Amino acid sequence: MSTSTVPVPQRTPQFAPRRAADLFVEALADLGIDLCLGIPGGAISPVYDALLDTSAVRVVQTRHEAAAVFAAGAYGRQTGRPALVLVTSGPGVLNTVNALASVSRDGLPLVLVAGEVPQKRQGRGALQDGSAHDLDIAGVVRSLVKHVHVVVSAEGLVPALHEATRRAMTPPCGPVVLTVSPDVLTAKTAPTRVLPVHAPPPTLPDVSEVVQTLTRAHDVLIFAGSGCRPGSGPDALCALAEQLNARVVTSPKAKGVFPETHPLARGIHGVGGHPSATETLEGGADVLLVLGSSLGELATAGWAPRLTAATTVIQVDPNGLVTGRSLPVSIAVPTTVDVFAAAILPALRSTPDSPPPGRLRRLPRGSSRSDLLHPVDVTRELQHAMPPDTVWAVDSGEHTFAALQHLIIDDPTAWLAMLGLGSMGSGIAGALGLALAHPDRPVGCICGDGGMLMSLGELATAAAEGIPVRWFVFDDGRLGMVAHGHNALFGRTHPFTTAPGDLAGVAESLGVRAHVVRRPGDLMDLATELAEHDGPMLIDILIDPEPAMPKGGRLSTLSDNRQEAS
Repeated sequence: MSTSTVPVPQRTPQFAPRRAADLFVEALADLGIDLCLGIPGGAISPVYDALLDTSAVRVVQTRHEAAAVFAAGAYGRQTGRPALVLVTSGPGVLNTVNALASVSRDGLPLVLVAGEVPQKRQGRGALQDGSAHDLDIAGVVRSLVKHVHVVVSAEGLVPALHEATRRAMTPPCGPVVLTVSPDVLTAKTAPTRVLPVHAPPPTLPDVSEVVQTLTRAHDVLIFAGSGCRPGSGPDALCALAEQLNARVVTSPKAKGVFPETHPLARGIHGVGGHPSATETLEGGADVLLVLGSSLGELATAGWAPRLTAATTVIQVDPNGLVTGRSLPVSIAVPTTVDVFAAAILPALRSTPDSPPPGRLRRLPRGSSRSDLLHPVDVTRELQHAMPPDTVWAVDSGEHTFAALQHLIIDDPTAWLAMLGLGSMGSGIAGALGLALAHPDRPVGCICGDGGMLMSLGELATAAAEGIPVRWFVFDDGRLGMVAHGHNALFGRTHPFTTAPGDLAGVAESLGVRAHVVRRPGDLMDLATELAEHDGPMLIDILIDPEPAMPKGGRLSTLSDNRQEAS
């Protein structure tokens, strides 16, 4: 008896297998990712090669990997679309650690893809091995970012990119890291079509108790944080303030989310804070409505007790882990500011049109003991010298406090200060991302000579890519904030010098137009050139090193640490 065998039909792939790196790059367009920043290297080279075949993604080679992350974070915040950061294995991804921590603390979305050594070489002493068998790069960055995923197959690469993008853009936003080896990137695989996932409409919270509390209140004070900035948050904040006739104080990072010329604006509280904000909080209120602020050290002026002057505290934030950690909260609402506003505005009664008395007041200039420029005068002159639609990036340093105090920002898109970690260089590179996001608007960056010396390579990036940032260097010849801090804490200081150097000369050598400003009025003389030059510019401003900007509780926090250590 013979046995016949029924042939099993072979499945014919719908599409011919292709290199995973090419499929990865094609998927970027589906996800709305149109900008890639980073520095190439062998382990990530297949993706860079695949990028040569598309015109839909702009590739910007920065001069340091951290700068790529800072710029990508700024771009993502401004556009609502994540940028892609590409770096190589080992030192390439390790160079991003500080920047990843910074953009994570500031809730800025991006996707970082790091190369890895081939799988068969992992754990065998391969150069720049960052796998779990050696440096364990995924473990190093896991606590710094929203999510880390090690891609182990060509078939899993495109789905992993889609998931990384979704996580990066889901509030609270942040960076997501993928690691992938070149053997995975060069392997052939059939395309995987990933269907889009549409987030369900947000569920409006039950705000009946909040409505009753606000309706009974005679005096409501709003403390607005940077969580008010995404999406329609600024409009929601303005509507709430006007409906409640509530005075508004903002955190330093949230500067501009509420127009600073608005009759209800009382300015910034915390570092660089306005006296009007301090007095407003000290006066107390029936209800303190905290919107999108985690109430950290910089926002609270070192957890100043004035924040407890309100009878009732309502905190609105999607991240429940920050609720109540800095002051007792009566009612917690775990949602975003725009969703909260959509739920509560229809139920609130109208309030009187006339705003409560008061206005935003800035600190006086202070004295100057030399013929050099005073940083306050420079800051105010800058606002007049640059066009009114300028987008401002501010780096970390003594100049930060002058910018917080004396720039007036009415546009929520016109301010970027990465104060979650306070990394020097974050604003200098972040300005690149702002300019890439706003090719039709001028971008100015206020920074110090110390931060600029850390970031000089990004001047070359701007020159090579034609990115028209204007860097205004407050040059006092030293690490000014550190020197002032040491003098205040200990009565003496090291020189902490940044001299000798010729920043304008270095900038010119890198292809950036540069000027040195020494006298009042020099900036206004440059106003036409600042508005019309189509490339990057650096303005080295020789400021008086003696004036110390008020720190809004920062030194008292450091003083507490010194006393505890003694």
